[in-house]
Amino acid sequence: MNNSKTKIFGVIGHPIEHSLSPVMHSAVFKEKKINADYFAFDVDEKNLCNAIHGADALKFCGLNVTIPHKISVLKYINKISEEAKLINAVNTIKFDYVENLIIGYNTDGTGAIKAIEKNLNRGLKGKKIFIFGAGGAARAIIFSALQNNAEISIYNRTTEKAILIGNEIKKRLNKDVKIVENFNLKDELNDSDIIINATSVGMFPNVDKSVISKEYIPEGKVVMDIVYNPIETKFLKLAKQKNCKVIDGVDMLVYQGAESLKIWLNLQVDENLIGIMRKAVVEKLIRN
Repeated sequence: MNNSKTKIFGVIGHPIEHSLSPVMHSAVFKEKKINADYFAFDVDEKNLCNAIHGADALKFCGLNVTIPHKISVLKYINKISEEAKLINAVNTIKFDYVENLIIGYNTDGTGAIKAIEKNLNRGLKGKKIFIFGAGGAARAIIFSALQNNAEISIYNRTTEKAILIGNEIKKRLNKDVKIVENFNLKDELNDSDIIINATSVGMFPNVDKSVISKEYIPEGKVVMDIVYNPIETKFLKLAKQKNCKVIDGVDMLVYQGAESLKIWLNLQVDENLIGIMRKAVVEKLIRN
């Protein structure tokens, strides 16, 4: 039951009506009997500053930040975690009323890495990861994977964007990534251990789209899609036909959400709680 002691959390984005974060976090609060609630707020770019400072004034405990605000929100935050600095994007905000700080974090990369490690039952050291995309989600995964000692190849429709990320990684981490072009796409895919779609290709309602055709998917690889609606994208369906081990986007969503809960509440999320979060998300997706 909500009262003056109820901890308030939320997610801000535009549009936001399809967010699954409220159902996911509410399932945790119910399971752990935490007096908290979580809401989705549609915030236009021009109101972003007011939204952040309004949440601060209203004593919100934390916010998640989604498209299109993950970069623009940086200017309204007065302390940024090392991970968020590297990625240059924030998806989790904690309001610290002791130090009077608005602190920004990024849990996307960690969420993706934990989803992969859970499915592989091992770390990423020395693994060759091929990533489609050079947007915010791709950046988060790339930086986190490099810090876990993986090797990275990037393919993006606009090669220049991939090159920019490569240059930035060299400058910030002093590590090299391989930029893949059309002529060597198939060879690089064959040479990879893990293939990740970090673009929105295949997302509802464009469910008949795949980031690559079946002929390009090598046999027996680990294939991940960050898209979680639908749960099984066309890309993952094609990968299954090539005997690949597939990881859906719900796992990344859930693990990044778990990281947010650690930041806000110092809550240690075990695999049982991960299962409850995943179940809540999947049931909501099926109902929709």
